[in-house]
Amino acid sequence: MVSIGNWMVQSFQWLNHNINKMKKLSLEMLRLTSAYVLERSQMKKITGGYGGPCYITCSHPSGSRQYSVPNCSVGCPLNESPQYCSCS
Repeated sequence: MVSIGNWMVQSFQWLNHNINKMKKLSLEMLRLTSAYVLERSQMKKITGGYGGPCYITCSHPSGSRQYSVPNCSVGCPLNESPQYCSCS
């Protein structure tokens, strides 16, 4: 027969073990969720998914020019190279 003291120790060890497993699982879920949110946020900026205008800066022989575009995949006019694009 198991004494009350041994039963309490075993119960405490079991609880402690499972709490540690749950902490690890929660941290892993949080890390995955953060990575997923960051990935989605970056994709929305690239595709112009926030609904605001995007501005692309293009290099031109006479200097840099900025254009308002519906999304960053539009690119620059001919003979100009994209330098930077951001969407609000």
